[in-house]
Amino acid sequence: MLRTGADICGAIDRVRAYLTALGLEKQIKIAFDEWNLRGWWHPNLMDTGERSKLRNEDEAFYRNSVIAERDKNDINSVYTMADAVFSASFLNTCLRNCDLVRMACFSPVVNTRGAIFTHENGVVLRPQYFVFELYANLLKETVLDVWKEDVPTRSGCIRDDVKTVDTADIVITYDGKTLKIIFCLKTPPDRVRRRYF
Repeated sequence: MLRTGADICGAIDRVRAYLTALGLEKQIKIAFDEWNLRGWWHPNLMDTGERSKLRNEDEAFYRNSVIAERDKNDINSVYTMADAVFSASFLNTCLRNCDLVRMACFSPVVNTRGAIFTHENGVVLRPQYFVFELYANLLKETVLDVWKEDVPTRSGCIRDDVKTVDTADIVITYDGKTLKIIFCLKTPPDRVRRRYF
């Protein structure tokens, strides 16, 4: 189980190393049975039966703080291009490791933190939806190995831990005739344009 903010590439590499060391790399595969940028966990939500004893919380606090925070996931304006970039980067990581990662289930698909939000007046397609649409309809069946070098990086802190990522994420697929390239920028295009285009 990986939480949002985890080093997904590093986790896959560690599992690959363990399986290789045990001679099981051809027998055991990885399944991300639930993934999403917006995690399921909310403070105090999982210990509802014990919260009054453990934290001296009353129902008003629970409704106004805990449940209210959860319900913010239904506000469509909080879903941005960052959700799409994260989703594309996660899928690219899975594709680059498709010999080991055999399943990656986005959860939930509809409502709460889903790519599709339904309400009494219609449907909202959130940014992640369009990533799935592109990947499902445009990519080819074979993922090619890609060599990247001298890719610019960006660094930032997550809970006092400095993380560094490449500013571009690339996957190339092929069907024997046609190449399809996913080029996902993790930084504003004006900072990268001179480098790649």
